[in-house]
Amino acid sequence: MTPIRFSLLSALVLAAACSPEVASKGAAGESADTGAPLVEEGQDKPDFEGGVKVPMDRDGDGYFSPALPGQMADCNDLDASISPEGEEVCDGKDNDCSGGVDDDPVDGVLSFDDDDADGFGEPGSGIVTCELPFDRVEDDSDCDDRDAQSYPGADEICDGIDNDCDGGLPATELDLDRDGRVNCADPDIDGDGLTNGDEEVGATQGVITDPYDMDSDDDGVGDAWDAMPLDPACGDALFDTRFDEVDALWEVIAGEWALTDGMQGAVMSNRPTHPGEAIWLEDREWTDTLVEARIQVAGNSGDAGILLRIQEPGDARNDSQQAYYVGLYPGADKVVFGKMSPGWRALASAKVALEPEQWVSLRVVAKGSHFDVSIDGEPVLTLEDHSYAWGSVGLRTYKLGMDVDRLTVCP
Repeated sequence: MTPIRFSLLSALVLAAACSPEVASKGAAGESADTGAPLVEEGQDKPDFEGGVKVPMDRDGDGYFSPALPGQMADCNDLDASISPEGEEVCDGKDNDCSGGVDDDPVDGVLSFDDDDADGFGEPGSGIVTCELPFDRVEDDSDCDDRDAQSYPGADEICDGIDNDCDGGLPATELDLDRDGRVNCADPDIDGDGLTNGDEEVGATQGVITDPYDMDSDDDGVGDAWDAMPLDPACGDALFDTRFDEVDALWEVIAGEWALTDGMQGAVMSNRPTHPGEAIWLEDREWTDTLVEARIQVAGNSGDAGILLRIQEPGDARNDSQQAYYVGLYPGADKVVFGKMSPGWRALASAKVALEPEQWVSLRVVAKGSHFDVSIDGEPVLTLEDHSYAWGSVGLRTYKLGMDVDRLTVCP
């Protein structure tokens, strides 16, 4: 039998290998269990307590790695320009620890989509990058980024589109007779059966020789000279204004009303600064009347229309007038007839397709207690009410911009 020799050195090695302290540690800087490095690459060796990495702030920027409780971790604790509150700049680094490099840098270039390559960008499409992308521009004033012929300063062409981005169309590109052709491409602009070449701008009263002057009621008098362009039975109007004498005739109830230039003369305009603004013809006592106004509304929220049989102007801001009111409500696509007595009360309404910036002729015929309302010659409402038998006429708006280029009262 061969004897077993067990030296003192062998015993010490065996004891060391079985020690829990040695078993829990592998090679220097590695976990014996997983082999994972305890020191992050590129960083100084961290301090450990009980095998747990101690938060350190080596670059002195106030952020630690790993993070302190309630704080975000520093994504590079060897660079004081990098921290969760750092400013992203164009330097090839993730300065703000967002996970992206040079994303939305403070020293970058703000650029916008230019899909039609006309040199003008689309508002609201801005991004910031370190360099200007080849398909983007620093301008954001394009009104249609899908049309290379529409941009600020472009020449207007005969297409019914706002090519120069000024917010409107010239008279030559409107569709006066609503036949689907813009005026500059329409051989009969006003739809009166006479070609433009047979007519001359500058008509005399009662003669239809103006290519821009329609004859809506076919009574032989152009609308520009017709007291009631939608009613052939109304000859000499009791009152007809294109607002040439506004200061002498009109009295403001509330708000700011101003004259602006329109296609065929002055336009009464209001852009409300308060809910409920109105203007009226003071001290008129009309009874049975036909009232017509050509109105254009600006926006969808609110209403605008005609006041009639006004007996007490009151304050339009709290509906304290004593009057009837016929209003256009574009946001709800309806026309409403009601009264203030004071306080507002709707008496009747009807659904009507209304579009902002569209000119419509609103007409009210009052005979005794009977009322008929029509829009562009089409009847929309009929009702009876005995509240007011006489009074004046005015205009009113509630939270809605309005333009009126003529108002006619016919007995």
